[in-house]
Amino acid sequence: MKLVSISLFGLFLLFTLSLKAQAPTGVYSSYYSGIQGIVKNPALGAISPYRLDINVISVNPNVGSDYFGINLGNLTGLTDGFDFEEDAEEFPKDDNNFFLRAEILGPSFMFNITPKQSIGLTTRVRAFFNLNRINGELYQELSNNFDTEKDFVAQIRNFNGTIHAWAELGAMYSHIVLDKDGKRLSVGGTLKFLQGAGSLFFAANRIDADHDATNEILTSSGDLSYGGTIVLIMTILNTVG
Repeated sequence: MKLVSISLFGLFLLFTLSLKAQAPTGVYSSYYSGIQGIVKNPALGAISPYRLDINVISVNPNVGSDYFGINLGNLTGLTDGFDFEEDAEEFPKDDNNFFLRAEILGPSFMFNITPKQSIGLTTRVRAFFNLNRINGELYQELSNNFDTEKDFVAQIRNFNGTIHAWAELGAMYSHIVLDKDGKRLSVGGTLKFLQGAGSLFFAANRIDADHDATNEILTSSGDLSYGGTIVLIMTILNTVG
């Protein structure tokens, strides 16, 4: 069980990179959103002012956690800009939570075939990851490669997490059904083909970790359940060694 626990922590570290980005929520609902808008609402295609809109690639990552925090009062003193590793504060506790949502919009296009009709083709890759009730102090030591001279004991209770990833190919059509006296109504839909890339879940009722700084030994014990697609499991295990 020790080996599995360490592999699990390695998996956690793999997915906690600092990403500096913001979801373009306003863009999705805008009249001028073009290809970005029809991904969320295909009815926007027919009323778009663009005859043709092409997307090569766009990336939209979102990361959230109660482990990291920012003191808004210190933002005015950041003369050299904000650096996540230097300016973010850490708030480790017994049950920290993390989530990641990543979306890549690949080669896609939208084309108005008539003044009232629009078609489009979109390609996307999406992934969701969440980790619940991870011990923040243990994560802190793992991220620092146990660069500490003190012993510590950590416990994890009712820990769980999931990973899902898939690809989408969407064919869109939209049509203006009402355009009179300044009132406009359009309808649209997207037919999607989904290809799963993999999924994984893991859970543990109890994991105990004991770090001996003098001898540089980490001992862990407990129970761990996991399951998912074989390809994703083997890829992760090979990555974390």
